[in-house]
Amino acid sequence: MKYKVSKEEFAALDEANKALYKATGEDYTLSVDGMPEIEDVAGLKKNLADLLGEKKAAKTAAEEATQKAAATQAAADLAAANKSGDIDAINVSWQSKFDALGLKLEGVTGQLHTATSGSTATSIAATIGIAGSQGILSDAIGRRLKTEFDETGQHRTVVLGVDGKPSALTVEELTTEFKTNAAYAPLIVGSKAGGNGTNNAGGGAEGKVITRSQFDGMGAGEKRSYLKDGGTLTDAA
Repeated sequence: MKYKVSKEEFAALDEANKALYKATGEDYTLSVDGMPEIEDVAGLKKNLADLLGEKKAAKTAAEEATQKAAATQAAADLAAANKSGDIDAINVSWQSKFDALGLKLEGVTGQLHTATSGSTATSIAATIGIAGSQGILSDAIGRRLKTEFDETGQHRTVVLGVDGKPSALTVEELTTEFKTNAAYAPLIVGSKAGGNGTNNAGGGAEGKVITRSQFDGMGAGEKRSYLKDGGTLTDAA
């Protein structure tokens, strides 16, 4: 037996069963002595929705009040610190955070330089240098390259002049400059070293001879590597 029936369903019942129902609006509901009244489910759902909405609104208001109280407290703490002279301690704390971020940025910038300009220098050295000389050449070429970034974050490799300032030279022109530089002749494939007629297609600096002026034209790292690899000097012009 259904708890609620429509008018059509009620009309189809016999008189004995009709006596068990009472009209409730457009429908008929079961009415038996001792049976508790059952509220309309739709009404319960609406009441539940209203309660949940009120709870959500109360929670939002509480969160906003908490945030406002925190902001007010922070302002009060800052004012008190400023009044007592502890503002310096706060500034030191913030400065340490900025310094830490600066170190991280430097590290990332260094990695990007290695992956861009540094990679270009290594590629050039591997192309024009004799076996064993790529490290020296790469260091020297790398000092003439710089990675720059535009406002969109895109990078490009810039060739620096001998004065260390950005120039209009291309990477190809820089490569030619090193290939024809007498100071690096002992390290370049197919070049002659110090006028002694020795072809430098071999490996390393062992047995190579360059002039004092050529040696003086190298960087400190290049000089150490050249001597370490067995290269020698001559005072001949």
